[in-house]
Amino acid sequence: MKTKRLIASISYNSPDFLRATLQRLRDSGVIDWGHWIYHKAEEDEEKDHAHLVVMPSRQLDTNALSKEFHEIDLQKPDKPLGVIQWRFCSSLDDWLLYGIHDPGYLASKAQVRRYHYSRDEMESTDPDLLGEQWREVNLAKYGLGEQVAAAAKEGVPWDNVLCSGLIPPAQWTFWREVYFSVKGGAVPVKRKELTHTPKEEESPRRSKRARGDFVPSEFAGLPDSVLRDLGYNPDPFGFGIPDDLERL
Repeated sequence: MKTKRLIASISYNSPDFLRATLQRLRDSGVIDWGHWIYHKAEEDEEKDHAHLVVMPSRQLDTNALSKEFHEIDLQKPDKPLGVIQWRFCSSLDDWLLYGIHDPGYLASKAQVRRYHYSRDEMESTDPDLLGEQWREVNLAKYGLGEQVAAAAKEGVPWDNVLCSGLIPPAQWTFWREVYFSVKGGAVPVKRKELTHTPKEEESPRRSKRARGDFVPSEFAGLPDSVLRDLGYNPDPFGFGIPDDLERL
């Protein structure tokens, strides 16, 4: 593809080759700047690699750009090292935060990573610009994610996190999944208890549920599925909406 937009890729080049290539591309006016950081292979990855992002100084053909990163591998001369397909980078903030595996950012995306990095480990063809871009990163929007991740790692029970008031009720289900993802366990699923007493099949007229006094008033209006996850029975007596009310 041809583009002038910010693009990112993953490199399997050696550190010296990658550093020299990006500096040469900047010096020759092909790119304005480039940042990169090396990552150790995670459990779902095969090899160590570098994440890189570059800003073209003019319209680039990404296929031609990729050829600039071809590096002879002495162990496998027929398979040169290089970069994977270039992709548009829609948010530099996201790239920077993922680059260091920021806990708050990862939690907000329901992701978990074993290795974490510091800003000092990130390299650039323009270190001053990189420092400026870091100062402009909006970390506030990932604060909740960092707090939920920290609670999961420290073993704070989910019920305590819920009762702390940090999480808006409408987001409980999402952050519950994030919490257990960071904690490293499956999200608990409430299973229906089997009984020897057969129950009548629910009438279609009872598809609408009435919320009774067993549900605290501050939770009124939440979906039944969320109330059940919180341990409340949205219809404790099995009553549907009365016929005379349904007709109103």
